Amino acid sequence: MSLTRLIYFSEWDKSQYLDLDALLEKSRINNKAVDVSGFLFFDGLYFVQALEGNRCDVSNTYHRIVTDTRHKNLILITSLEIRSRLFAGWSMGLHEGASLVTRHALLNAFSLGALDPANITVEDTQFFLQTLARKLQSSGLNYLKE
Repeated sequence: MSLTRLIYFSEWDKSQYLDLDALLEKSRINNKAVDVSGFLFFDGLYFVQALEGNRCDVSNTYHRIVTDTRHKNLILITSLEIRSRLFAGWSMGLHEGASLVTRHALLNAFSLGALDPANITVEDTQFFLQTLARKLQSSGLNYLKE
C-alpha cells in the first residue's frame, strides 16, 4: 500500500459555527473507518492539519475538508508519498490554543514565530505538528486545549 502525507493550512470562517469537540469526534470516526491518521492544530483562527494513509483515502478526506464551509483560504502545503507515518495510532489528535509552550514551538519551527502561509515550509510545518503531537503523547493525551 502506498502511504501519503498531506498537510494543509486554512483559516476559520468565523461566520460559520465551530464545535471542535464535535469536529474531533466525527473526524476520529471517519478517519478510523478508512485507516487515516492525523494531527490538527487550531489557534482560534488558523487550522494546520496533517493527514496520513492510503492515497485515495487521504484524498477523499481532504476533499471533504475543502468543501467544509468552516474553512476559507485553504492552502495545500504538501501531498507526498511516505514510507512511514509520523502520526501513527492517531485517528485524529488535536492541539488547540496558543499557550506559552505553543508560542515557543511556533518560534522554533517558523522564522517569524507565526503561522504565515506565505512563509511556511513543509519541513517547518511538519516539525511544528510533530512537536505538539509529542507534547500530547508525553502527557498521555490526544486532545489539548490551552
